[in-house]
Amino acid sequence: MFKQHTSSFSALFGSRSEIGSLGPLRHLQRWQHIQRSYSTRSIVRIHLKASLVPACSVYAQRFSTYPRLGKKKSRADREAEDKVATKSAEDSDPYDYSDLKAGIEKCQLRMKAEFEKILRGRSLFDTLDNMRVAVQRDIKRTEQLSNLAHIVPMPGRKMSIQVGDKAHLKPIIAAIQASPGMNLQPIQDAQDPLKLTLPIPSQTKETRDRAIAEANSLCEMAITGIRATRAVMHKKLRNMELKKLARPDDLKKAHKEMEKLVEKGIENAKTTTQTQCTLIRNA
Repeated sequence: MFKQHTSSFSALFGSRSEIGSLGPLRHLQRWQHIQRSYSTRSIVRIHLKASLVPACSVYAQRFSTYPRLGKKKSRADREAEDKVATKSAEDSDPYDYSDLKAGIEKCQLRMKAEFEKILRGRSLFDTLDNMRVAVQRDIKRTEQLSNLAHIVPMPGRKMSIQVGDKAHLKPIIAAIQASPGMNLQPIQDAQDPLKLTLPIPSQTKETRDRAIAEANSLCEMAITGIRATRAVMHKKLRNMELKKLARPDDLKKAHKEMEKLVEKGIENAKTTTQTQCTLIRNA
């Protein structure tokens, strides 16, 4: 071992006789040259090792962190996503009674609109609407009155007929006066010659009874519609219960509030019907 180190030392610095002949200064210069050569070799080795590292692994790792590019969403897509999110939020809220209230109100408004027609004489309104008017006698061509004029109920037992063309005014008056069993006499307005006012005769006992029966039938239809709206709300709460979208206490409170709203809507429909029946009897 000692011999090997001695031989390597002799190869680098020379023999003892050579060192002595070169002198200390020359020996120091040679030693510095050897150090610089070894440092240069180590730097070359480091650069070689760095160049041998595959660059693909580094770039692949960086590329994997980038988000995937996709198609830009349109306005319709964003609105659809917002609707879905809103609907899911509404479906998970047991205290959302907006659909129930809207359904009850719709049934009540439809019933009240039909009551107005009954008070002003539904049968008379329908008769005038479908009445045939002889526009040209020579050709014997007839037109429906609703196609020639606009019929509007007025406060009290009156109707307003707004004629569209002056040429149709006299044929319309003649058709109303000639209608069998109605005893109607239209009055021409002094300010507007194309406007006719039609007083409605008083009702008989038979027409009153028929109107009251029709009002009760409308009330039953409204109550059926309210209960159908209640069934939709009940199904919604049941779905929340099965999917566990709300707490049991919240669902129980929502059921009670739903029943209160439905009972209130039905009671309101019955009260309105009783008021209308009283008005029909006194008409």
